[in-house]
Amino acid sequence: MRQFIDIVEQQDLFEMTNIRQARTGLPYMVFVSPRGGAQHDARIKVRLPSNEFATVGLRPEVRIIHGDIPAKDFEQIKKWAELNMAALLEFWNSEDMDSADIISMLKSI
Repeated sequence: MRQFIDIVEQQDLFEMTNIRQARTGLPYMVFVSPRGGAQHDARIKVRLPSNEFATVGLRPEVRIIHGDIPAKDFEQIKKWAELNMAALLEFWNSEDMDSADIISMLKSI
């Protein structure tokens, strides 16, 4: 089962666009993606200093789904996600947007 999950996570990462800290103002690199074949709702991933990934759900409220993000860092991530919610959800729901489109829409905190 774990091997299947690893393959799914690798495929998810392949479809994601990475947004660097200098562009977001956050302490971590953020990864965003379109829905694709996902069975879950809109979410982003953040790469932690340990090179592990944490998953942050966007709806119905911004929340940690998986991983360990320090509280003060999560507050910044939440603020950034809320600031960019319309763009993140448009990218999630789009079949026509690409990485350049979403990057141009995002705002830094």
